[in-house]
Amino acid sequence: MKFDEPWDMGHKPGFEYWKHVRSAEARGISRKEFLDEYNKVEHYRPELPSSNRSHKGELETDDYYGY
Repeated sequence: MKFDEPWDMGHKPGFEYWKHVRSAEARGISRKEFLDEYNKVEHYRPELPSSNRSHKGELETDDYYGY
């Protein structure tokens, strides 16, 4: 990835959005709690738009590494 090229803020493997939603539903947390967890910068990494949007780097299991 080059410094001056566009990039996406992608989820780190194990922190994918759909896994977080599933975890939040199972735990019965509030919307505020969900958003507080969702906005943790340590769950993200810079990615090229093409790789982020293709889901290439996602963890291939249903495991969620958050809460």
